[in-house]
Amino acid sequence: MSMTITTQHAIDFMTAIIKHNPKQAVHLSGPPGVGKTSIIYQAAIAAGIPEDRILLLRPSLMDPVDLLGTPRILDDGSTAFAPPANLLAFRKGTGPGVIIIDELPQSAVAMQNALGGLLLDQILGALEFDPQVARISTGNRVQDKAGAMRILSQIGGRIVHLEIAASLDVWCRWAIGAGVDPLVIAFLRLRPNLLHDFDPDRVSNPTPRTWEMVARLPTQLPEHIYAAGCAGLVGEAAATEWVGTRKFLNQMPSIDGILAHPQDSHVPEEPVIKYAVASALAQRVTHKTFDAAMQYMVRLPAEFQVLFCSLADSRDSTLLDGPTFSAWAINKAHLMF
Repeated sequence: MSMTITTQHAIDFMTAIIKHNPKQAVHLSGPPGVGKTSIIYQAAIAAGIPEDRILLLRPSLMDPVDLLGTPRILDDGSTAFAPPANLLAFRKGTGPGVIIIDELPQSAVAMQNALGGLLLDQILGALEFDPQVARISTGNRVQDKAGAMRILSQIGGRIVHLEIAASLDVWCRWAIGAGVDPLVIAFLRLRPNLLHDFDPDRVSNPTPRTWEMVARLPTQLPEHIYAAGCAGLVGEAAATEWVGTRKFLNQMPSIDGILAHPQDSHVPEEPVIKYAVASALAQRVTHKTFDAAMQYMVRLPAEFQVLFCSLADSRDSTLLDGPTFSAWAINKAHLMF
């Protein structure tokens, strides 16, 4: 049984594997919707792998022949398999890369056997992969009742197993960069237990993935239709809380107004709206507007100042390079994250 770690620790571990020990295969497991595949992408990017050198395979939708390619007749009359172009791009001599094998436990036994060579020896049929190509698989847990089976023992005994739990801080940092509605981010900071509350007996569950979908629903819909859509993603109980809180969060002052008049803009009293303001400013701030944003944020309690700087830094670390942040950091050194 694997030890459960945070998503940030998983990212750090896989980043190190990709950079320093790509021959070691890793399997990342966790409940549905926790963002396993997204986490691997984050680790690959952090390790310096360009997006065109990251390949996503979905073996549950494939047959073994899809990996080996099609047979061709050679000049001497014998046959050999011509590997698929997407896999051939990672052959020996092509350099670093990452192959993500998504939902490995949901694939058939024949597919797991076919993938064994790729995971364990960096070989697939006659195709030898570059030794700098990391292989990381993902999968739901058997207890999640999401169609996952046990990984074959000959594979499972030779790969690193990591099991992850949802992390609010990591998700919020990702959400800021991904343009997720700051009201959703603020709501989940208020109700962190709703970030991931998965029950396999429910049709819809609040998870990092479904909250991202909620954040992208059209808010122009009539309230009862919008609420029904939210319930279809995160379940009725979580949706009811979110829709009710969202009305309250709409009292958030204008971000454009704050950046234009930081000293005169209204400072809300309610903590949840302060969370929303800090998140929205971190999502919108630029080098040009950073000074104005900080002029406003220092009017809020220190915890929200720290939150704003942390989220802004995770979106673009160069935002904190100027004298305004340096002066603030010296004054708030005892609070630094």
